Amino acid sequence: MRDNLPRFLDVLETVLEHFSVEKVVIAEETRTVSPTMCDRILQAFGKEVEVSMVHHREFVERSRGVKAAVRTGEFTAYCNVILVSGANAARWHTEVK
Repeated sequence: MRDNLPRFLDVLETVLEHFSVEKVVIAEETRTVSPTMCDRILQAFGKEVEVSMVHHREFVERSRGVKAAVRTGEFTAYCNVILVSGANAARWHTEVK
């Protein structure tokens, strides 16, 4: 892995192509320490996804219960999210007889 590669936003964009998100959890500190990145993360989800901002300590506690983790080469501070999966019916395929 090379420093800062792959970038967080590139990986997030790819994950979102294949993953339905109903909620995103972000550390509150992201807003003050990395405000540009925080804005770009929030833009990736738009208005239809619930955003929960929690203290970094709580974020770390919640991260212990995740089902999977994706590691990027990103070096931007507090550049982490927890994605809560949703059931986006528009993405489901059904067989009608």
